[in-house]
Amino acid sequence: MVFHQREGFLKAEVEAFRRVFQDHDEDNSGEVGTSELSKLLRYLGYRHSTSDVHSYIIAADINQSGQLDWREFLHLMRCFKEGACEEAQRVFEQKARWVRAGATKELEQVMDQKHLGRALEQLGYSAEAAAGARPATSTKLRLDDFIGILDATRVDFVERERVKAGFTEDELGFFRRVFDTHDRNKTGFIGVLEMETILNMFAWGPTDKQEQLLLASKMQMATERARATGMPGAIGSDGETSFWVFVQLLRLLHDEQDRSEDAQLRALCCELRFSEVEVDQFHQVFRHYAKPNPEFITGLQRGVAPYLLPGDGARKLIRFLGVHIGESEGMLQEKLASLDPKGPKGHPRLEFWPFLRLMRWLMDTNFNDVNDCVASRLRGLPAEADSP
Repeated sequence: MVFHQREGFLKAEVEAFRRVFQDHDEDNSGEVGTSELSKLLRYLGYRHSTSDVHSYIIAADINQSGQLDWREFLHLMRCFKEGACEEAQRVFEQKARWVRAGATKELEQVMDQKHLGRALEQLGYSAEAAAGARPATSTKLRLDDFIGILDATRVDFVERERVKAGFTEDELGFFRRVFDTHDRNKTGFIGVLEMETILNMFAWGPTDKQEQLLLASKMQMATERARATGMPGAIGSDGETSFWVFVQLLRLLHDEQDRSEDAQLRALCCELRFSEVEVDQFHQVFRHYAKPNPEFITGLQRGVAPYLLPGDGARKLIRFLGVHIGESEGMLQEKLASLDPKGPKGHPRLEFWPFLRLMRWLMDTNFNDVNDCVASRLRGLPAEADSP
């Protein structure tokens, strides 16, 4: 019974998870929300997007509070572990072969150690982490041996992820190029003016004395975080910033933006009367029809969405629902234009939030019987539509 309450984890593992959960429960509410869970998962070495975190909460939020309490979080960790084990077994079986071993000469699967590095790379570990995997005592690895090596490799992987502050290699490469461009003297540091220039690129530059003070506070926190990951992370005598302090500062700004966007999204959901489950479903639909925004480089850019839904994409979605647009094209075009007032004339492109407003408008106005069409589609009944 106790083992079941621990979701199959050892007591020491549960205690470690509890400490991490409590450390990231910033308001001591006994639950973690989207931004808190995002930072928690990053600390544990998991890569994810904001939409991923929303999906995790929806899947594990048994009491439908919109956040995860301790038990719900522990269950989510169990799901993560089960998924990782299943994926590890799948990769192992791809590389393994059947041999007869032991006194009974029973058949068992083993993997040659020469395939270890490639197997780890398939599971998402970098070539560097795979090359540093601890060697086994035998050249033939059983599944348990492979899982043990994988666990040890993950410990090193998590430490490296903390140094990178959860950013991808592509993002770090971009940040490095930007940093080096402004490090004109090639000292490994950039000055205050150069830092503000970079932050202005992302619309994060301070605009008044109060924001300058807040930035200085974040710089100190970024320095402490860089040092905690084992990086030198020192600020120079004249306030110059090293690259890894710069990276940690960008993470702090990214987290601040995530919190702000999450609060705005919650407010919008209340205004539009959409549940979190509905918003998650809408997000999946949006991603299917949206296109990558060519102006997007990193999630740090204020006001630059990673994906945009073109007008043609909105029309394809509406037709997919079984709705005839026909003579209502003008009304639809007018609505799309109103949701993207700053976009190119005649070619609106919607971010996710305006897309939610479009969905509410379609439903509230029952645009060309859209509600009946959706109900028919959900019942599996045929509904005619314009050709895409």
